[in-house]
Amino acid sequence: MPQPMNLTGIWAADDGAIYHVAHNDDGVVWWIGMHGWTQFHQGVFFANVFHGRLCPETGMIDGDWVDAPRGSVLAQGHIALDVVTLPPVPGTAGLRHELRRRDELTTGGFGGSVWRRRAAGAGIPGDIEARLASVRRAGGLPNGDASGPGLRPAGGFVIVTGRVAESGTGLNWSAAEHGYCAFVRGEGGGDGTLSFDLLPDLPGRPEALDPHAAGLTSDRPLTLGPDDGVLAGGEPVTCRMIMYGRANDEAGCGRAPRVLLPGWREQHGDSVLICGLPINGSAFLSDGRIAFRVLRGRAGIDDERFRGEGLADHFPIEDPFHPAHTTEGRPVDLRLEPGTRVRVIGALNADLARPGRAELHPVYRVDVLQDFARRPAGAELTGAWQADDGGTYFIRQIGNELWWLGMSRDLGAEFLTVFRGTIGPDGINGDWADVSGTRDLSHGTLGLAYGPAGSMTVELVATARTGGTGASTWRKLYDERWWHLI
Repeated sequence: MPQPMNLTGIWAADDGAIYHVAHNDDGVVWWIGMHGWTQFHQGVFFANVFHGRLCPETGMIDGDWVDAPRGSVLAQGHIALDVVTLPPVPGTAGLRHELRRRDELTTGGFGGSVWRRRAAGAGIPGDIEARLASVRRAGGLPNGDASGPGLRPAGGFVIVTGRVAESGTGLNWSAAEHGYCAFVRGEGGGDGTLSFDLLPDLPGRPEALDPHAAGLTSDRPLTLGPDDGVLAGGEPVTCRMIMYGRANDEAGCGRAPRVLLPGWREQHGDSVLICGLPINGSAFLSDGRIAFRVLRGRAGIDDERFRGEGLADHFPIEDPFHPAHTTEGRPVDLRLEPGTRVRVIGALNADLARPGRAELHPVYRVDVLQDFARRPAGAELTGAWQADDGGTYFIRQIGNELWWLGMSRDLGAEFLTVFRGTIGPDGINGDWADVSGTRDLSHGTLGLAYGPAGSMTVELVATARTGGTGASTWRKLYDERWWHLI
């Protein structure tokens, strides 16, 4: 009989994903798996959650898995894994374990087949201020002690929700060449930032941006909003997407990228995200507004015909979630028009050159918020949600079952949670677990009530809980997106 074991920890699989595993005392196993674990944003290709049980007699894990809508892939199925005991590495003590997929008991096209342990903390971005200091600016100089000239860092992961302002939009780059070598050599006629001004929902500016006075540091994130009492006055917040976020100097500009922060010209999980999708260099100015080239349909379809020349079918839209759009198979320019409601996550800085003004610089993610007064018939709970603990929750509804992947605003350093529940006429009831290891692997039960009539699929409220989960209210950001960037 296999010896008692505990599988809690960080595992890497041969599908390119990192898996945060929680193995409870009762034998229940949970995980969150996110592709691209060396990238800043993990899980933009796929992110899955698992709930099952380890049988100590057979040494096999058996349970269900579901892709969460953080990634572009949405599948689900059943999976079984053997826990294989291996001899210790020569010169070390203790047995090792490896997880191996049982193909005959696995459904849904799950990609990973072998899992091995990784060191604790693998895949979670480190201190943001240290990264800011090491990133190269246009012209090759490192940032040093600030994220840009005349800026004072005040918060590593800050959320601001508001409306795009009339002013402040621009691209500080004049050259036709956008490559990194041209950037780090200073050959672009600017610093490459793509920027816009944001009018926060509570109009104003941060009053206290000194990190010591305000308690704003990279390891203590803050949401700027009505409940924080931080904003006053009427100044917009300037949001700046950097072009590249690399540490490579001029001599190493052609080598493998060492990406520390997301940039709008970086790729995949190292790119700035728009509604969870990597921009991958597709941003540009359209009639003076920031635009992104998108294609209707889920990612993964053949879009090579839309690359390069022959892109004559573009037309602008302001609301990508409007059900009236019939652009299947046609590229669309999604523009950040004035008045567009967005949620922006980035590093907060005081602008020393403009007293009283703040910047989100660099921006990590922009979410266009959906107008839920206009939705297609039959809309369900699947989509991206924000909770009052500052986390983003990627919810997936499959029939009468609901799953989620919950991630703190600092990309999971504070918490990563999984939920699995049953949808009923009066609410949702299920089990949850934290798999990050930072909350002592808390787990328990959770009951959720729907929002008032007319908002049943856009608002959830906790009614009963055990285990100490932090959030109490969840509000939807947008339904499952129908488009992807090209």
